[in-house]
Amino acid sequence: MKKIISAILALIMILSLFGCKKSREEETEVVEEETVADEINVSPAKHQAYLIDDTYYFTCDGKPMCGWTYDGRGSTPQTTEDGVYNSLTDISTEYGTAYIREFNKIDEGVITLETVLTVYCDGVYQEFRDENGNATYNLDFNGEAWRILNPDGSYTDVGEKAYGSEYKFKIVLDLDNGKARTYINDTDCGESELLSDNIINYRFGTDEEHTGSVTRAGSLIYANYAVYDIFSYLGADSVYGWTLSGRSRIVSGELSVINGDAVREFNTLIGKVCAETYFLLSKNGDMSITLADGDDEALCLTAENGILKCGGEDIYELTQNLWYRLHVEADVDAGTADIWLNGRVIAT
Repeated sequence: MKKIISAILALIMILSLFGCKKSREEETEVVEEETVADEINVSPAKHQAYLIDDTYYFTCDGKPMCGWTYDGRGSTPQTTEDGVYNSLTDISTEYGTAYIREFNKIDEGVITLETVLTVYCDGVYQEFRDENGNATYNLDFNGEAWRILNPDGSYTDVGEKAYGSEYKFKIVLDLDNGKARTYINDTDCGESELLSDNIINYRFGTDEEHTGSVTRAGSLIYANYAVYDIFSYLGADSVYGWTLSGRSRIVSGELSVINGDAVREFNTLIGKVCAETYFLLSKNGDMSITLADGDDEALCLTAENGILKCGGEDIYELTQNLWYRLHVEADVDAGTADIWLNGRVIAT
């Protein structure tokens, strides 16, 4: 009987930089997760380095959102603490509405926003502002399309509008290079110029001229990761930036790979790099996780018959149906790596 090969892979795969920046070269590195197993489960690691993680607020109507400032000048008066805190309703043509989240000034690195909005009117916008209160990035829903504000005051249309539609956003701000890249409903809308060199808050809202409403299904903002993927985020039904083979899909908030692999490319990394995830092996399943420079392997971890190996050498005997936290600290310049499992170094 033909063996069924299946896996549940990486809710989060994190690669972060410590004391270094990305190379400006055009080469790419590759994270590859190849599965040869009866069943492998991988769970998310909650990491400290995020600016906003409100992915669950949309399930908690009636309670204020911690850390957010509400600008309700254009909305209906609110007389009690209880309310709908994932929505904005604008009834004024003189004032707008907004939810605003402040954070410390950031003027370097890469900042990524993921959020979902359901839009019912013109004038809805998302914006990052700088320390002087000016827009660093502005995307609004006005006229005939979603559009991005350019440095000369003009707009670039990036998507047709449809009232009452749900839009999933991924917005990547590269402060080092003054660029932004916008994804709407898994479509790459291209690169644009940033309007400033720093950010100090994020907001979504409605402008002064229009009336209507917008509903948000949580927001996630994280900083300075080459890869930070949460496949369960807001009911995601596709995967940004990954190349999947075999019968690959998202199942119950996890990336399921059957008879294949999942590959994620990113800009070349130098200096010290960390990668981490959680995994579980059942029935002594087999898998591999590879960091590579193009076709050249830099580090390959494999699990074969319940044994974790690196470079072909046995480094740990795994227990069936037990969750493990895998953490790799690699020094790219020195060509070395420490491999951590459940909080302790098991190999160098």
